[in-house]
Amino acid sequence: MSSFLDEQKDEVEAVESIYSEEIEMLSDDPISFTIPVKTEDYDDEEEEGRQVIFKFTFTEKYPSEELILEIEESENIDDEHLEELESYLQEIIKENLGMPVVFTLVSSAIEWLGDKDDQIKEDLATAAQKKKDLEEEEERKKLEGTKVTVESFLTWKAEFDKERMEKIKDAYVRIQN
Repeated sequence: MSSFLDEQKDEVEAVESIYSEEIEMLSDDPISFTIPVKTEDYDDEEEEGRQVIFKFTFTEKYPSEELILEIEESENIDDEHLEELESYLQEIIKENLGMPVVFTLVSSAIEWLGDKDDQIKEDLATAAQKKKDLEEEEERKKLEGTKVTVESFLTWKAEFDKERMEKIKDAYVRIQN
């Protein structure tokens, strides 16, 4: 057991040296800590960007068995994306069984969150542009009348001439009477 514990302590020491400002140790038995993962544009006060706080708990035989990964908090990311991220990270845990995995998980989560943030921003920009285009199209249609072609003009003129002749006939008949 002590070899598992030694490996766990070594990993925590390495992770603390990398994420010294972000890591929060929760417990020593079992070893448990949180690390926030943020997009580059994350700003808590402006409510911009995205953040996920992960809680890592080492099991008794970790790294020979899977650690417990939980999402403690998240900001500006919907449940569907959280489930997708969690599934992605669970695959990484399975692929790296027997090896320290926390740094790999955090690095992968940072990359995934950045990519997802870019995709979400792009989707929002595309949706906003589509909405703007539709509004402009509707406005243009309001201002645009029926397009006149030679055929449509001739049809209109024939109807107009017919109505004018009927009015002239009616006026002539009234004058005669």
